[in-house]
Amino acid sequence: MSYFITSKKEDKDPEFDERLEESQEQTLLSLIEKERATRPVLVFCSEEALASMWEKIPEMIEIKEIETHSDLERVEVKDEFGNCKVFVACAEMNMRGLDFRAPKLGMTLIVNKGFSSKRDMYQGMNRVGRFGDKCKRVKLGKFSVVDPAGEAQLWSKLFAIRDKKLKKGGIFSLKKPKKAP
Repeated sequence: MSYFITSKKEDKDPEFDERLEESQEQTLLSLIEKERATRPVLVFCSEEALASMWEKIPEMIEIKEIETHSDLERVEVKDEFGNCKVFVACAEMNMRGLDFRAPKLGMTLIVNKGFSSKRDMYQGMNRVGRFGDKCKRVKLGKFSVVDPAGEAQLWSKLFAIRDKKLKKGGIFSLKKPKKAP
């Protein structure tokens, strides 16, 4: 087992420790059960995968349900069966702004679907392993980690904003400044 340890997210691009080609429901569930026996788990997956997992692991915490950071403060607390917590996110927006800290045990991130852009991939992959915490990142399934169409769409939007600012003479304007009267 390899860990990616860093003190800052900028030290190194996030990488996967394991790449498993199968994406069957049973493989995802067995991987979650294996990992949660020793460390907390964060899963990035589709709504369909989440729906099928609720029956098997009803104590999962969907990230959009977290109203306070109290769930994150007790991330390393095990349940009565000795299992660690499992967090699940289906939307990229829910993978932002929360740092999952497990300094004693480390944490596993399982990515079961692709991100729409490199920016979202960096946001998602860096939810674990920050501030020197141990982490393990696993890609489960045959998919592109970054959707090329989504990446192109993001750049298209950025260029549209830039072009709009240029036309209005905004921040990115190339016009000469007016002389003071």
